[in-house]
Amino acid sequence: METVILHQFQRGPNIPNLSPFCLKLETYLRVANIPYQSKFGIKMSSKGKCPWIEHRGTSIADSQFCIEYLNKEYNVNLNAHLNDEQRAISRSFKSLLEDSLVWTMIHRWLWNEEMRTLLKIPRVLWWVVKRSVRKASWAHGMGRHSPDEIAEIARKNMDAISNLLGSKKYMFGDEVSELDCIAFGVLGQALWQMQGCPHERFITQDFRNLTDYLNRMKTTYWGDWDDCLHKGDKHSFT
Repeated sequence: METVILHQFQRGPNIPNLSPFCLKLETYLRVANIPYQSKFGIKMSSKGKCPWIEHRGTSIADSQFCIEYLNKEYNVNLNAHLNDEQRAISRSFKSLLEDSLVWTMIHRWLWNEEMRTLLKIPRVLWWVVKRSVRKASWAHGMGRHSPDEIAEIARKNMDAISNLLGSKKYMFGDEVSELDCIAFGVLGQALWQMQGCPHERFITQDFRNLTDYLNRMKTTYWGDWDDCLHKGDKHSFT
């Protein structure tokens, strides 16, 4: 079948992508064994979001819609082994990760000049991006809280995820699911890209099973991790 073109932000110095959603989608492609080629940059989709994909002349925006499209095109179902209760739990934790925990991270990114440099966003445009994200964070509700309150929300979210994982290999047992791709994309930022932040302290000190889990996912699906970091957009994976 035709190779999927994955549009995503630039590689990071410590993690293959600085966006939880880009890392989520690329991890899904690897887990599902779907051939793809990455195109790095800040070109946004028709919805003004990144990542997005091109396939057979069609553009699909939003990481979750990309996964749903690819599931149909490649007859993939990473959730096939889940029962109805587990599927409900998976959907709930997807929201916890992407609609709550991610926004506690965005609060930190807003004031990080390194993020602008790593994403290769011009300084003038970065001011526009920060203003837009700050407004979105305020509208979401997370931006209305104090730093300590936001950190506590993050800790409670990680506590819930840690309890769901327990001592299992993956979130729902010995087989990987879509939730694992989402969790890797989001929690990976806390472990590898948020040095000195409460998120890093929580995941490395309070929830060690999450650290072990992330390293397990990394070893299994990101054997070329170092090449991604050191060679950046010059390294390809198909």
